[in-house]
Amino acid sequence: MNYYQNDLPVDFMNVPISVFMDVERVESSAQRCLLVSDNPEILNSSSLPGRDGTLWHHIMRSDEQFVLHRIFGWHRNETGQPLQLGVTIQNISTSSNITIQQVQREILVQPINDQMIHAGQCLVKACLSDTMEHCIPVDKEAACQRTALIESVRLEHGYFAGFIYEFTVTRDSCADVMEYAVRTVVSRDMAADLRLVHSDPLPSYGTHPRGCWSYSEVHAAMPAYIVGTESVYRVCARTKMNGAAAADLLFTVSTSDIGEGAVDNFGQFGAIYSIDIPLHNHTEREAAIRIYLNPRGGAYAGAILVDGEVKGIPIMPNNTNVCLIAAIVVPPGESSFTCKLMTAGESNLPLGIYLVS
Repeated sequence: MNYYQNDLPVDFMNVPISVFMDVERVESSAQRCLLVSDNPEILNSSSLPGRDGTLWHHIMRSDEQFVLHRIFGWHRNETGQPLQLGVTIQNISTSSNITIQQVQREILVQPINDQMIHAGQCLVKACLSDTMEHCIPVDKEAACQRTALIESVRLEHGYFAGFIYEFTVTRDSCADVMEYAVRTVVSRDMAADLRLVHSDPLPSYGTHPRGCWSYSEVHAAMPAYIVGTESVYRVCARTKMNGAAAADLLFTVSTSDIGEGAVDNFGQFGAIYSIDIPLHNHTEREAAIRIYLNPRGGAYAGAILVDGEVKGIPIMPNNTNVCLIAAIVVPPGESSFTCKLMTAGESNLPLGIYLVS
């Protein structure tokens, strides 16, 4: 695994708190489904009392010829013994076969330490830059009432696994509908067949997210930035400044395709967050502006795509930290700035996008 994307430098700045602006409107993209498996994050005798368990699942029924999927997962082994962790697809249909194609993934299995956020950065940089590794699934198809194994890994005690999978599930050309279940599963038995784990998900512990949604990309439109002013746009917020639900709060229990057992995904883990900021220059001259990332609530790390180039967002511990993501010249009239984000880790959102002339 080679990660060629550099990290942005972190600087210090007193970002004004009087120029906040909320997201104006959002749209979700339904091109790829998202399954987030981050709960229970810590696997131990309490969260995994039996031999096997389903960490999370997505029960699908579709009349499309194919369905695109993304899985974001993060689990820690504190059971005192090795675990087997895997991704499976159970074909529930009694009349049609399904195939698993175009599998790519990034997975990191490392000792539990205070540098785990770096692993999350590597995952989202690879996903956002479309440089994840191609993977040949263990089973390329699942016949009627059979289960396919995409991949399994050994997770030692004291280690964590962070992973992103993307793949396509395709139905027989003669079939009318696909019915299948995507699962992240675990077993204490290293010789167990993970294809046989069809149980309901383990109970959730704490606030780490899990759920499944029919979309995995957010397109957020911001109010216009006026050249000569300062603005801080609040993205991935839980609420607007007036206390109402944030416009970009899309990955919640209430919006999850399976709500029972789901946990709100406030950090939008596994999702690609697209930002569009209109730039209004009411003068007759070009104007230089600088655009920064600034965590407003607490620590943040991730990756950003600007002008076709992906850069890592290193850990920024608090709201005095900034990363310069663009220094641009704005022509007279109306133009715009766009970028895409993925979250690797956060302690308290929102994230600020700070524009200053």
